Amino acid sequence: MEDVDDDAVEIWPEHEAVVRLFLALSTQWRVGGMAGAPLGIDYASIETTGRLLGIEVTPAVFEDLRVMEAEARDVLLRRIEEAANR
Repeated sequence: MEDVDDDAVEIWPEHEAVVRLFLALSTQWRVGGMAGAPLGIDYASIETTGRLLGIEVTPAVFEDLRVMEAEARDVLLRRIEEAANR
């Protein structure tokens, strides 16, 4: 039996570019407030990062990135709230 990483996820080929872009933008989040709450990705860095990765940032890629950003922000905000309530 092959060892499987519990954190591994399958990425469909049609989503590979936007996932690569999202991960590359991980240091480009704007934060605010006392807890350093995530506000969102610094949009000024998206096209440059995409170009460096060889990813064309089309309207569809941008919209997919915004969906990922919103979901990630929700998760991060929940974690901050849970930590504050401990």
